[in-house]
Amino acid sequence: MKSSGLTFIKLIIGVLTVFAVVVVVYQLYKYNFDSIKTESAVMGEMEETVDAAGIFFRDEKVIDGSAYEYLDVIRSEGERVASGGVVARVYPDETSAKVRKEIREVEEKIATYEEVLANSSSYSSATDSIEQDIYEDLTQISELSRQGSAGEAFEGAENVVLDIMKKKIASGDLVSYDKTLENLRQQLSELKASGSSSVTSVTTDQAGYFSYSTDGLEDQLTTEYLETLSVDTFDDALELCNTAAAAGSELGKMVYQSTWSVAIKVQNKAVSSLSVNDVVYIKIPSFGTDRIKCVIADIRKDGEESVMVLNSSIISSNILTLRQENISLIIETYSGILVRQSALRKVEGKEGVFVKVGLLLRYKEVNVLYNDGTNAIIEYVATDESGLRIYDQVVYKGSDLYDGKAVT
Repeated sequence: MKSSGLTFIKLIIGVLTVFAVVVVVYQLYKYNFDSIKTESAVMGEMEETVDAAGIFFRDEKVIDGSAYEYLDVIRSEGERVASGGVVARVYPDETSAKVRKEIREVEEKIATYEEVLANSSSYSSATDSIEQDIYEDLTQISELSRQGSAGEAFEGAENVVLDIMKKKIASGDLVSYDKTLENLRQQLSELKASGSSSVTSVTTDQAGYFSYSTDGLEDQLTTEYLETLSVDTFDDALELCNTAAAAGSELGKMVYQSTWSVAIKVQNKAVSSLSVNDVVYIKIPSFGTDRIKCVIADIRKDGEESVMVLNSSIISSNILTLRQENISLIIETYSGILVRQSALRKVEGKEGVFVKVGLLLRYKEVNVLYNDGTNAIIEYVATDESGLRIYDQVVYKGSDLYDGKAVT
């Protein structure tokens, strides 16, 4: 009798355990597959883009340095040089070249110290903004280093040094910088006394922008070459970009015009809304998310494809070095209420979304401006009280939805 009683108790416990498991599984199922999930509607922006390989063309000329043994390039990356301006100085021997380089470096340090010290009285009241500048500069350096923009990263590092100087001066450390400036001036005087006077210069025949970067294609992928580029020859130009190499004897190059071009090959149907002279924007993903303003200079159609030529006058040190990069051409930018694509539902053939209002679902018809398959932009009409509003609780997951359905 005792044994049968224990068996009955075990049986009851087993049944209750199974029941508990079934309840838990059912609740999990209801949560993940049956219950609704919502999120607040917010304003947003989406871009309709076309991605393509881009080839860059500039009016540029290589500066050959093979005839000079001892020289010092005095221009920084991307610096504008006037017509007849000095690009580099040539010296009779190695010692003179080193001395002249040291003179230039010391002169730059003196100019920096003089500028910082001239405004020293203003730093004590701007400590917070100086610290913020240091933080922003360090963040920018990290991003530029990740992108491979060494030149701009070094410039950012110089800004950090300046800001640290300002912070130390703000804390009362002014005497040491005065002493450092005095020593630099003495050092400059001694260097000038020891330098050679037999110095010649390498100059540029036209005004433009200097760049250290060369790739061996400056005399091949010219603006004249661009005029004949077609759908048939575009891939040949890409192959040229991948196989070319600089000679190694160049000082750098001069980019003469502020206007440059990028050519891309695209499907006609992807750019059917665009025409010559339209203003468009591009992004270069490998160099960040900045938009670059361009004008469509030409569209050369051949069958289902076209070579599109874009002109721009936006100059940066990166632009001067690019030859072949992946380009995102922005076809259109859409602004409105941003929702997940899964929130869109069709009721009686009309597109809309379900919104949770209190304990009920309400269906609101919407005008979808753009849908990329993941998210959608919905037209926002501020005066339409019955339309989708900012902060509405939009249902993006759920089943058996209908207007007036009660939900918990």
